[in-house]
Amino acid sequence: MTKLSLEEIAAARRGRSSEARADAAVKFAVRVAEARGGVSEQEVEALKAAGFDDGELLEIVSHVAANTFTNYMNEVFKTDVDFPKVDREAA
Repeated sequence: MTKLSLEEIAAARRGRSSEARADAAVKFAVRVAEARGGVSEQEVEALKAAGFDDGELLEIVSHVAANTFTNYMNEVFKTDVDFPKVDREAA
């Protein structure tokens, strides 16, 4: 569905990518999540230097926020997981 190889999916789960531009985006997304949005101006500028414009930066932050929101809802309401658990290391 994502048209990514299994290797690329595994790398993304580790916060990396084999493609330079995607690697910058994934690392920035991880940093946004870790810092709870408190990224530095230098981190934003580094992403722009990797070829991202303001709209794409907003999209990355929006995806992090949407996933955080979903995770919080699932935690609060103890959502039943209806698919097999993925072993991130094995995947």
